[in-house]
Amino acid sequence: MVALLGCAACGRGFFNPDPQFQDAAVAGSDTTSQGPPIQFAQAAFANGSATQEIFVFLPLAQHAGATLVVAATWDASSISGVSDQLGDSFQAAIGPLITSNGHQLEIFYASNVLASASGQNVVVIACSGLANMAATVVEYTNVDRVQPLDAAVGKIGANGGVPSSGILHASYDGELLVGAVTSESTLGSLPGYSLRQQANTFLFADLQAPTSGDYAAIADEPSSSNWIVTLVGLRRAN
Repeated sequence: MVALLGCAACGRGFFNPDPQFQDAAVAGSDTTSQGPPIQFAQAAFANGSATQEIFVFLPLAQHAGATLVVAATWDASSISGVSDQLGDSFQAAIGPLITSNGHQLEIFYASNVLASASGQNVVVIACSGLANMAATVVEYTNVDRVQPLDAAVGKIGANGGVPSSGILHASYDGELLVGAVTSESTLGSLPGYSLRQQANTFLFADLQAPTSGDYAAIADEPSSSNWIVTLVGLRRAN
């Protein structure tokens, strides 16, 4: 079983200092954000084997000004682009993080997206070569349209240890914390976070952080295989 755990204004017990883990981080500024709560709108998933691209169809209407978050995992080559039918602009939040055997995870986002009718937007994730790929696309409303990304952290584990994202410092009250986990072994549930998608060894979940402070995504038991955990903090709109 895997748990994503958070704690505001504390850091104890939230990371494993074992040198086998590799860190990646993006830091933000330190102010407050007092807008309406970030809301989950919809999620969609797609995968493919020995392919250069996958298509994720969003089933519901897309809200103007919303944010799309894309978690993509693959096992060879590299991501050559993320796009959608509306022409929204995607950029990387963190990654790619790569295990010793080439398994990869990267998080992308597009802010202030255009509106679309139900079933009319498709997100395309393209690789530079053939790969086994999977991706989750999640839409959120009330995310800051100008500077949505506050911070992002991630860790890689090689054949064991306790999967952990490392500490993410949320600079703003009410941030949305987006956690993604991929592993070579089956994953369990995510107590404390809202599970948005799970497919065997790949899952996506989120948590509304009530206050600024330190948070982390941590498994509640060791893993016997390679794994990657990322955690991304998104600012709510003012």
